[in-house]
Parts: sequence; structure tokens; C-alpha cells
Amino acid sequence: MNLETLVNWNSNEHGDATYDIFLAFFNSEKRSIDYATKMDSFCERKIVVCQSEQWGGQVPGELGFSIVDVKELAGIFSEVSLAKHGRLSILVDISCMSRHCMAEFMSAMFAASNCVEVKLRVNYTIAQYSLPPLDISANESIEAVHGDFSGWSYADSKPTSLILGLGYEPFKAEGASEYFEPYDQWVFVPESPVKEYLPMVLKNNEELLFRSADDGKTIFYKVDDPELTFGQLEQVVSLLSQSTNPVLMPFGPKILFLLCLIQSRCHPEVGVWCVTGNHPEDVLSSTASDYSCGLDCCFSAGAAVFS
Repeated sequence: MNLETLVNWNSNEHGDATYDIFLAFFNSEKRSIDYATKMDSFCERKIVVCQSEQWGGQVPGELGFSIVDVKELAGIFSEVSLAKHGRLSILVDISCMSRHCMAEFMSAMFAASNCVEVKLRVNYTIAQYSLPPLDISANESIEAVHGDFSGWSYADSKPTSLILGLGYEPFKAEGASEYFEPYDQWVFVPESPVKEYLPMVLKNNEELLFRSADDGKTIFYKVDDPELTFGQLEQVVSLLSQSTNPVLMPFGPKILFLLCLIQSRCHPEVGVWCVTGNHPEDVLSSTASDYSCGLDCCFSAGAAVFS
């Protein structure tokens, strides 16, 4: 698939839009069902996607969702696109979706068919601020989030570069940087409309930011402006790809993780990696804030190219 368009979208205003599939991910977080209870557009099929070995949540019966294992998505997308004569429209709420589940979803969407036009709309509801837990374990392992986003498809002797997206988790980004010992490193710092997050991000990544400050390789991005953020990523990825093999390590807001997956699709040599271990998103029960952002993408059939 080619990425044709990627623009901001007000996920609170659907108008008369209809969707073939509405995809959500419910867990113990109150925020996980917030958007599903407010969204009033017509969706032919509503799906709660899960990873069967991890599923322990409940689906509110009045919302009309069916539970589907993430491994079934490719078949569902192919089935629906055939019925729609090669077109597929998907609405997805990634607010509480795990990173591995998000990678499986995006892989399934890209793999569904070589002859499908996909219109994808994404909602991301930002959580109210809460303090990160103090008992986060060390990074257990660092690896590509999915085989389709592992990068380095054009193996050569280029050194590794790293683009780190910072979260407010202590020690996570620092540990990833030490693991890679990259030839070049850029840091993306989230500026959320929930103002309490940024001071904690800066505090818990102080040493990392201090080392990158003098090089001018620290980029502040707006969580609620994914279109601009994607452009910032594109500039850095294009620059680094000329002389290195870039790895994207997006901690922090999940909207950045989704944008990194799209970047990897546009630049197959670019990998999206993650760490295993406890994370704030795994252990906190977050409540939705008053802020959200949305993304409207269009993908056409063909090889992955972005221009």
C-alpha cells in the first residue's frame, strides 16, 4: 500500500461518516471504553480486538461489540474488502491498545490485500495525569515489535541510529539508549495538552536530554497534532536513512507509536522496537481527560512509498 494522505482529524466530529469496521481495545482502564460510549457514527461491525493469552476484560453488552483475537484480523479485513469491492473503511480507538496488538492490527491491515484502498481513522484519547509508579522493573528485553516492522530490509554495513520517543517512565528510554549504543541519536519529547506530563517527562529523562541538548537533536512534538509530528519524524528518518539504519523506539503516548509504524511501512529499512517489562500503561487504571486527537489516513494499493 501507498500512503496517500495523512491529516489531523477531529475525532469528536463524525458528521454523516459510516465505517465498515470499528476496532477497539478494552481493558481495566476506564479510558478504554470512553470513546466507544460517545461515538455515534454507524459502523457495520464493531470489534474488540484482544490477544487471547492476555484477555481478561469484559465487553459492555449494550455497546454491541464482538470479541476477536488479533490473529483473526487479516482474514476479517480481506472478507470485508471483498464484499466492498476492494475498499475498506476502518475506525480504530488506540487509546489503551497494547503496542504489540497495535502492530498486529497494522500488519493485518497492510497485508489484507494488494488491491484494497483503505481509509483509516484513528482516535487517541489522552489520559488524565497520574503519577508514574515507582516500582517499574528494568527492561527485560528489547526487540522489534513485529516481524513486519523489524527494519533493516536492505542489510548493509551502515551503523545503527536511534530515534527515542520519551515517556514519563523513569529509566526506560535511558536503558534503550545504552542497549543500542547508537551512532546517532535523536530524542522526541511529547508536549501534551495535559500540562502536568511534560515536567515529569523532563525530570525522568534528565540525563538523556542533557546529552542531546548540545547537538540540537531534541525535538518537541505536540501530542494533539499527529500530522505535524509525522512530518517531524519523516524529516529525521529521511536524514538518518542516508547513512545509518534507523530504529524507532517510541515510549510515551501511543499516537507516536502508531505514527512510527506508518513510518516503518513507508521506509521498510526502518524498524520499530519496544521493550518488555512493566510499564505505567500496564499497571495504572487511567481515566480519560477532556483532550483527544485524531488522524485520517488513506492508503492505496501498491508498494510502500511516501512522498
